[in-house]
Amino acid sequence: NKNKKLLDIEVKPLHDADHDVVAPHGIIGQAYDGDDIGIHGKIDSRRGDETTTTAQAEGAIEGAWEEYMVSSPFSTDFKYSRFDATAAKPRDVSALTGVKTAWRSGKEQMVGATGTLEVV
Repeated sequence: NKNKKLLDIEVKPLHDADHDVVAPHGIIGQAYDGDDIGIHGKIDSRRGDETTTTAQAEGAIEGAWEEYMVSSPFSTDFKYSRFDATAAKPRDVSALTGVKTAWRSGKEQMVGATGTLEVV
């Protein structure tokens, strides 16, 4: 898969997720934290014909990837679940160690893969 993406998606909220009473969370949802800052986590380096993934979004997500695992395919039970919450604040971006970048404030905001980093 050299020079190819295994998963290339963009997610667009259908409501104002940045200002919801229950802030979104999970691997993708936590990107909507209302702060106009993008966070880029650790990225695997590619050497040779084969790559072993080790980065796992380290630095861009709260906690570790293992804390986002659920007990079954349709379960909502993970450490940061907000499925039944009536109120929840967004993640604390200042606690993240990833590269912080300018978000496209005022434009249609989507979460997904990008080929460029604009460091703040």
